Amino acid sequence: MDVAILATIAAGLVVLIVLLTFLTRQKS
Repeated sequence: MDVAILATIAAGLVVLIVLLTFLTRQKS
């Protein structure tokens, strides 16, 4: 796989984790 693809996937995962963490903190 290309480095660009891996970087894109990694960035996407980071964004999802941040969003999930933010939503969880907002609910509680």
